[in-house]
Amino acid sequence: MTICECFAKMGGCSQFADLRRVRLVTKTGRSFWQGEAMQEQVIDLRLGKPDVEVPDQSVLIVPEKKLTF
Repeated sequence: MTICECFAKMGGCSQFADLRRVRLVTKTGRSFWQGEAMQEQVIDLRLGKPDVEVPDQSVLIVPEKKLTF
């Protein structure tokens, strides 16, 4: 499954989603000292790059835009 397919399944993003800083967190294996090792990748979906494949048991984190008044 790709990131765009994930967004389509969950119904899209809100108007406040910051698509410049979407984080993909995946489990890479086990580390002797720290338990499970995690890898984090920050993706800018606005650039139109090829869609990124999302491995099983991954987490997509979409932060909100910071609004100032």
